[in-house]
Amino acid sequence: MIDGAAWGGSRAPARVAHALAAVGGTAEWAARPGKRARLAANLAHAVGGDPSDRRVRALVRREVLNEARRSADLLWALGRPAELRATTEIEGLEHIEAALAHGHGLVLAGIHLGGWEVATALPEVVVPVPTTAIVADDWLAWAISHARVAVGLRVMYRTEPAIRSARLLARGEAVLVLGDDGWGEEPRSYEIRFLD
Repeated sequence: MIDGAAWGGSRAPARVAHALAAVGGTAEWAARPGKRARLAANLAHAVGGDPSDRRVRALVRREVLNEARRSADLLWALGRPAELRATTEIEGLEHIEAALAHGHGLVLAGIHLGGWEVATALPEVVVPVPTTAIVADDWLAWAISHARVAVGLRVMYRTEPAIRSARLLARGEAVLVLGDDGWGEEPRSYEIRFLD
């Protein structure tokens, strides 16, 4: 299913793909009141408003539509990794080289904000050592695993023993960790006041 969607999504003109994404995003926004409420609570903190404010509700709708557009971009990136690489500007490569010069491997750490999968084709050409991403151990991760591997990214499920990542680093390789998706059978989560 993912391959078929990536094939079609990467061949559709961007205008068409984003128009279809807007339709899908609108349907998701309408069908998921719980998601709207969670986003409203978080976005209200970011803008100093109340979750019921008209301005906050408009932001919620825009965010759900933006998620759908990111999904369209993901399908393009999966279907056209060479184009992704050719059109991406990379800054800070000297930091990767400096870290690897110590001979202890490299930890690429970030937060799982947005569609990180769009960039899966980049480590192979940006990081001069094999890169393993610690990912969720669920149906979606299994379904997309072959796409990650096809562009040179290795996969380690977060349910695997942590010693494996230590061994990768000891060999001088890179480990990609997304903070909210990095470890445990179920990710530990803590309710926080977003951007407050």
